Amino acid sequence: MKKILLIILLLTMGGALAIVSVSMAMAQNYSAILPAPQTRAAVSPNPQTHVTVPPVLKTNTPLPTNIPANLQVNGSHIVNSQGKSVFLKGVDISAEYLCSPTRMFSLQQLQNAQTWNINAVKLTINPQFWLEGRNAQGCSSSQYQSDIAAAITHARHMGLYVIAAAYEWSGSPQAGLKMATKLTQQFWQSFAPLYAGDTGVLYETFNEPQNITPEQWLNGDTGKGYVGEQQLADTIRQTGANNIILIDGPTWSGKIGLLLPQYALKGSNIAYAAHIWSNGSNRNPANWAANWENAAAKYPIVITEFGDNSPHCSYTSWLQQVMPVIAQNTDGMFAWAFNSDGAMCGRPNLISKSGAVSAYGLPIYQFFKNMSGN
Repeated sequence: MKKILLIILLLTMGGALAIVSVSMAMAQNYSAILPAPQTRAAVSPNPQTHVTVPPVLKTNTPLPTNIPANLQVNGSHIVNSQGKSVFLKGVDISAEYLCSPTRMFSLQQLQNAQTWNINAVKLTINPQFWLEGRNAQGCSSSQYQSDIAAAITHARHMGLYVIAAAYEWSGSPQAGLKMATKLTQQFWQSFAPLYAGDTGVLYETFNEPQNITPEQWLNGDTGKGYVGEQQLADTIRQTGANNIILIDGPTWSGKIGLLLPQYALKGSNIAYAAHIWSNGSNRNPANWAANWENAAAKYPIVITEFGDNSPHCSYTSWLQQVMPVIAQNTDGMFAWAFNSDGAMCGRPNLISKSGAVSAYGLPIYQFFKNMSGN
């Protein structure tokens, strides 16, 4: 561990001096940048209460020159700086319930995931933890931000692309909500500028909007407190970040194809996300074309979650059927979930507690291993 003393001069127009001492415990040497605290209206329980947003930790460690970056949208595909199509092949690491996700997002976990022949990883991030911490778990917002920063830095230095995805959880103000609120918008205002210089980090705005109209999904609903996807995308762009933005559809991210092109977002570097599970409408191959295949011919679509969540993990043949279709028709696929908490069916784990490939994960592991990478 190293202590870094940052002396920040001329913080105010009056020329006042302030000295901020910041210590960070990470596997690598990171610098901390502490912007002035901001104030936002709390989403719950009292809208008149104000919450101070803590300083945001940021790594200044430059990437090695051989690390892939410069991802952008070109027509219906995600491409690199040479204009070559990039297929994002990765795993989801689920830690949205943990205000101290150090173990789940550890270097060892990422290194284990990389042995699956992946080129990307998706990290689930809790906006409330990022902004406020979680006293019940003994975790401060600065500690949470430090864990996220370390994970992203590790992944990028390993040559992995990263999807940073905003996830709600059952104990947050977002619990049971159908669409993003100002909490998520405030999170992106804080998070988005931190990786504006690294387009190998992609932003997935809000996990699985549900049971809302396309209009509410796109433009929000002031009366209900919803912030629309267009507003979230605009918020990210206003921070100066031009990273690829991934947008989930309003039916638990299951039917993005039914919205396009009528409700397509305005702006550049916009891609769309779909989730394909064995218990939803995407279980039936007859629905695939309408739900996401047809749209993928005109828009970049990444399957940021797929898996078998049946009670007995009984859809191995379904997985083997859907994976080639995803690989042939989209710009990426992320298997749920690279966790080892003992859960297997319903909330499937790709690995066992020892980190070995689980019985559920085996067909996915084999498919990834046999795929060529880029």
